Amino acid sequence: MAHAAMRAGLPDATRDDLASAAHDAARALASSGEGAGSAAGMKLVVDEFSDRLEVTIDSPAGTESDRIAKRFEGKASDRIQCESRDGHVRVTLMKP
Repeated sequence: MAHAAMRAGLPDATRDDLASAAHDAARALASSGEGAGSAAGMKLVVDEFSDRLEVTIDSPAGTESDRIAKRFEGKASDRIQCESRDGHVRVTLMKP
């Protein structure tokens, strides 16, 4: 993720904030799962686009996506997208 953020030209502080927000989101998803091992099957994907960087955490945690979205409003990303589907929660942090 740091390499993609550097390539996108994000300042050091912004890269650190984005990494921290991704770490916090992954931890929140893992701890909201059912029982031990809820982090198993979690995926982190970093996508680079010409106008933005997206960090997506996909988790089988099965938690309420609205609760996760509210927890991360105002964090390092400019936009947060959360969706629940088939027992998975996908959180995407977007930074232009």
